[in-house]
Amino acid sequence: NHIKEIYSNAFLDLLNLKTLDLSNNIIVSIKNNTFIDLKKLTKLILSNNIITTLDINVFKGLNILSNLHLSNNRIKQLKREQFIDLAKLNNLYINNNNLEFLENFTFSGLKNLINLELKENKISIIETEAFYDLKNLRHLRLDKNLINIFNSSYIINIRDLDLSFNQIELLKISSLSNLKFIYDINLDSNR
Repeated sequence: NHIKEIYSNAFLDLLNLKTLDLSNNIIVSIKNNTFIDLKKLTKLILSNNIITTLDINVFKGLNILSNLHLSNNRIKQLKREQFIDLAKLNNLYINNNNLEFLENFTFSGLKNLINLELKENKISIIETEAFYDLKNLRHLRLDKNLINIFNSSYIINIRDLDLSFNQIELLKISSLSNLKFIYDINLDSNR
């Protein structure tokens, strides 16, 4: 398909829709409140488009969404509380975009998030409270970025952490000391 833009009322009468796949289009932007009427939507796939920005209210109304796919776009920035309305989200995929930093409270509100994938971006800075609220996070992929310092605050229940192919030169024991449940850390091919 060649869908470029999605308007606010595009899905107005699709009240029982559970999965919406808009991947492999040429979507550049999505208007605020576009999905607000999709109260039963559990899976939203927006991968393989050319989305550069996400408005703060773009996911408003998706109260039971459990899977969100945003990989292979051109997203440059995630705003503070970008996902605040997605309290039921379990899986978030934002691989292969143009993210350069993660600001404090970016993932605020995602109390049920289990899997977070941010691999193959350009992330070099992760602010201390970027992962605030992620109490149930078990799997975090940050491989193939430009990270040189990593702080594990707020991801205390993590089981699997991938930081391979980054720019980490020095790893302080204190930076991982709160990871009591970790069983797999990948630090392969760092600087």
